[in-house]
Amino acid sequence: MPAPAAGIARAGVAVRLAEDRTLAGVGDEFVDLADDAVVSVAHPVHLDVRAWSEVFADYEILQPFRQLARDVQALAAQELSSTRLARYDDRKALTVKLLALERRGWRRSGQDGGHQGRIERDLPGGATLIVDLDPGITMGAPTDNPQQSLHIWICPDGGDQWSRKHAVPFSTLDPTTASELLRDLNSCF
Repeated sequence: MPAPAAGIARAGVAVRLAEDRTLAGVGDEFVDLADDAVVSVAHPVHLDVRAWSEVFADYEILQPFRQLARDVQALAAQELSSTRLARYDDRKALTVKLLALERRGWRRSGQDGGHQGRIERDLPGGATLIVDLDPGITMGAPTDNPQQSLHIWICPDGGDQWSRKHAVPFSTLDPTTASELLRDLNSCF
């Protein structure tokens, strides 16, 4: 067996554990990690999914969870410069599905007299994705309003969460965060 090609992996290199317990890249090349390397599960937005899927198929590698087949979403060009997501205008989200987002790190907020008018999610860097709901969720009787209209915007870190005046464009989201947020929101229709 020839000696593996030496090379220290740089940030953002995708690897798999090979049969001999070394790390291999998508082309089966040997990859050596630096001692202080941070290893994480790659999101498919950062992978050549077709190439990695072929490797997994060739070696009959079973994934313990959906990774390569994970649904990837992207913001459209006009959405990147916008401060709201117009793709959800004129659509009605199901209240019960919006409530289910709490299992994925979302939270209800905007309480006023037993009524909750929004759900939100913290973003990297301290900003908050805010989803204003119309007509909102009645506490204690969430099915009173089975459908919600959505107005989605990003409040910057330290910004006024009650005014959309200082909303920031969706281009501030990295592709992974955008994909996961859109995936969550799309599950509500």
